Amino acid sequence: MSENKGLVICVTNDITYDQRVLKIAHSLQEAFRVKVTIIGRNLRGADQKESQKIIFKRLDCFFKSGPAFYLEYNIRLFFFLLGYRKSYNTLCCCDPDTIIGGMTAAKILKKNAIYDAHEWFAEVPELMGKKFKKKIWTVVEKFGIKISQQRYTVGPLLASKLTEIYGSPFEVIRNVPNVTANNNQDFEKENIIIYQGAINAGRGLQTLMEASKSLPHFQILLVGDGDVKAELMVLKNNLHFENVIFIDKQSPDQLKSITKKAKFGYNLLDASSLSYYFSLANKFFDYAAFGVVSINSLLPEYELLIKKYNHALMLKDLDAEHFTDLINKISEEDRIKMVERGRKMALENSWELESAKLINLYKPFLS
Repeated sequence: MSENKGLVICVTNDITYDQRVLKIAHSLQEAFRVKVTIIGRNLRGADQKESQKIIFKRLDCFFKSGPAFYLEYNIRLFFFLLGYRKSYNTLCCCDPDTIIGGMTAAKILKKNAIYDAHEWFAEVPELMGKKFKKKIWTVVEKFGIKISQQRYTVGPLLASKLTEIYGSPFEVIRNVPNVTANNNQDFEKENIIIYQGAINAGRGLQTLMEASKSLPHFQILLVGDGDVKAELMVLKNNLHFENVIFIDKQSPDQLKSITKKAKFGYNLLDASSLSYYFSLANKFFDYAAFGVVSINSLLPEYELLIKKYNHALMLKDLDAEHFTDLINKISEEDRIKMVERGRKMALENSWELESAKLINLYKPFLS
């Protein structure tokens, strides 16, 4: 393992559950045989599982959310990176919430700086109508992009949009799964409709819960945690959504074992959020890789792939009645055909192929 080359990846979430970051870290460590460290935060109750090849560093923060948290985390991140400076030559900041501490340290220490935009951060639903906060995050992102030597994001349309806004080119590294080892398995399916991911605003989860009343023969699984989970759980109890089941955030392996049992996957988003409009979520690919037919919003990235492979379904709006009708109209024969086409899509859009682009992108910095 090289002593003068190393990579640090900075996030603000719990390292254990970030599939994109874990895949990137393992692929780069295996390709370049350098020390790879992921810095996240220490969250109470989180699974503290460690990797044999990747170093996990978790920062303790007094504040748990809001401006005070972001300020505290970035201050702690900055000083940690200064003290850790002999362990890396390249730093990757994921999203604007790690930029102030991460990119400032990279500039002072003259490290290579890379930016990974997991989404259009300033346009998430939580910031809709909040012009001042949007402006702050846009300024922060611009600061980080100016310092960075390389930038990439999750989809072609978002890459084009961010390139247009900031005037610096963005590459594309999609968040697709490893599928080669799993593609030929015959998964035993149950009457399950699954949603996996953040339980946040703008993801149509109340619509899914409402649809459950008209789909009593299906279990509705909501797997994950997020800002509106408590609110949805209260709604479930008050309105007696008996077939809606909440499952806590799972590790990537645990999530796979749950997902592959489902017949249908839910991926309906509020298109008024520009971040969601330009999205290309990992769950879209995960569903296909594990034989799950997904129901997706009529958004450009999903529409392009669904038209090409005809492996999934689309809905124009967030409407429980339309969703229910779509589920009820799908015959078992048609579902199985879509499953087969979905596995073909997953094989042709796998991490085994995508990681080659990632390795080429990092080669000037880590080889």
